[in-house]
Amino acid sequence: WVVRADPVLAAELRGPFARHSGGVTHIVEPVAQLVWSPERDAEDKVPNEDSQLIEFDEGNLFALNRFPGWDARESGWRANLGIGWTRIAPSGWTLGLMAGRILRSRDEGQFTRASGLGGARSDWLAAVQVQGRDGFGILGRAVFDDDLTLARGEMRLRLDRADYGFSSGWVWARADAAEARLADTSEWV
Repeated sequence: WVVRADPVLAAELRGPFARHSGGVTHIVEPVAQLVWSPERDAEDKVPNEDSQLIEFDEGNLFALNRFPGWDARESGWRANLGIGWTRIAPSGWTLGLMAGRILRSRDEGQFTRASGLGGARSDWLAAVQVQGRDGFGILGRAVFDDDLTLARGEMRLRLDRADYGFSSGWVWARADAAEARLADTSEWV
């Protein structure tokens, strides 16, 4: 048996600013989050079985822990920074943009470089989402470094109607031996 505690301290400053003009609503939301959790002892006895495939996206940009399972926990000081903009039209169309990155006090060696989360500064995350009132939607997401070298790219398209639906997606990911991906990989579904 292994027993461990996972304390986390966090402070978040979020400032949603909204403007309504001509029936259209614009929302700008800058977010700054400062997080601390204790560094893991090199002798941590919990084997990492459920946190091996890490994905950096807008869903976990402001997460207190970016590992998907319970075996591995993110540690150290970090600042999660980002900004989002959303445009909501009266016709039902919505456009959303989000960008951000994570700054750490030092590289804890927790994440691989190809995950986009490795190093003292993570790669940049940029996402765009378009939603239509007629069931149409597009999602685009990219993770890239300061030189604009892509680590991961994704595009999804969907159409939902009352009597049928269609969805398709394309993903490109940089090679990462830690995830058993020995070559750059792309997939269309």
